[in-house]
Amino acid sequence: MPLTTHLTRISFVLSVIFCGFFAHSAAHENKQSLYFLMQSSLINHPSLKGKQSELESAQLRLSAAQWFRYPTFGLNTRSFSQGTSVVATIEQPLWTGGKITGEISKAAGGKDVADFDFQETRLNLLLQVNEAFFTLRALQMRLVEAQNNVVEHESLLRIIERRVASEISPNADALFAQLRLRSAISQSIQIKRELRKATNALIQLTNQPITALSIPIVQSLQQYTLGQIIQQSLDISPNRQKLQSEVKVAKADIKLARSQALPNIILGLQSNLGVDETSSGRDGLYIGLQIESGAGLSALDNIKASSAAADALLQQVALFEIQYRQQIEDNWVEYQTLLAELEPLEFSYDTSIKVIESYIRQFRVGKKSWQDVMNAQKEKAENSYLLSNAQMQLLEITIRLKLQAGILHLNNLGQLQ
Repeated sequence: MPLTTHLTRISFVLSVIFCGFFAHSAAHENKQSLYFLMQSSLINHPSLKGKQSELESAQLRLSAAQWFRYPTFGLNTRSFSQGTSVVATIEQPLWTGGKITGEISKAAGGKDVADFDFQETRLNLLLQVNEAFFTLRALQMRLVEAQNNVVEHESLLRIIERRVASEISPNADALFAQLRLRSAISQSIQIKRELRKATNALIQLTNQPITALSIPIVQSLQQYTLGQIIQQSLDISPNRQKLQSEVKVAKADIKLARSQALPNIILGLQSNLGVDETSSGRDGLYIGLQIESGAGLSALDNIKASSAAADALLQQVALFEIQYRQQIEDNWVEYQTLLAELEPLEFSYDTSIKVIESYIRQFRVGKKSWQDVMNAQKEKAENSYLLSNAQMQLLEITIRLKLQAGILHLNNLGQLQ
């Protein structure tokens, strides 16, 4: 079969599964949607509230840095035995060698860092809720299947016990059925324990009591290529943009370090407010020159240190791009693998149902052993687990890639209702 035909068929199967198999779940208004739980997480989670406070603090620091352009007021008071000297000054910086613009650039970069840090936390929160949601839903489906498996084993046990009582089958067959039944019960108990943990994890993320979950209808990624997903993910990555903003902060530090060796030129207005002969000094406008060289060659060392920090951050950006590109590619491979596995898993599950029914009939006429029946039941249960896990994992990885690539964002999350 040609590759394009195969992929088209798989995409069709995915659309049928997404839009048909799960569509009934979204119809129940009393169920909690992924969108609702994501919104709850964005509203209630303390990590996002903390990042919001950090962003507001950075915005205020930028506002404070911009005030450096404006005049400053000073009041100098001295008391002597003969009286008091009071001198008021207003000074406006004319040229600072880049100190003011450097401070503003640093504060602006710091605001961008805080902004992208907030966005990164928000994206990670959405990804965590997405993963926890489908992990929980898969376990809920597995629990139903495990309970059905227990019921079916109980039915098989009754069949073999009647045959043992009639001395048609040996007692070992009944013991074998009891062993498999206890194994099925144990598996159901283990799933319940995992289910509690997964439920608590989702509650912690959303601060919401978890009831029934509504599975969203999700469109496949058929229209996108790996290259498009990687490029879009890199372009909008908050982590990458945060690192780039940290580079801007480091460059602003370089500018500030260089400006320390340069003088400040100010325009001032002085007024002597003294009330007796001890007050001295001239009133009026003046131009001042302020020079602070710093200790030894500290200014030169600060420039070198800031330059090294900027270079290190540039390398971090390059490293992040390599690692993130690989992460997205790995996610894409997982998505394609699950997509390809879905149809065979469905076939295996449907076939195993027919096999166990056939084996029970053949067992009754002596064509199959009781062990064959037990193994067929076990294979049916395993196939049901594999299918439900694959279905939920496929939905999770699809939404994960869409969030990372910006296909899903705050303005269209409502489609996950």
